[in-house]
Amino acid sequence: MKLELHRDAMTTNAYASDQGSLAPDIDLMNKQTASLIRFRDEETPSNTDWRDNIQAIVEFQHEDGSFSFQSD
Repeated sequence: MKLELHRDAMTTNAYASDQGSLAPDIDLMNKQTASLIRFRDEETPSNTDWRDNIQAIVEFQHEDGSFSFQSD
């Protein structure tokens, strides 16, 4: 399982009066969170994607080590 992490994913806000406005893509954030949980619970270092996934997580973290799907 190869992790794909995306920051600042946006989608069209269906509830806004301006139909072109954007909002954070909560569905994508939930899918990414579920992928991270599966990685934590199921992946092992013997998996071929394990090292790449760890690198993706490290690169996704902020400098202080925090983890957010939105930029500061």
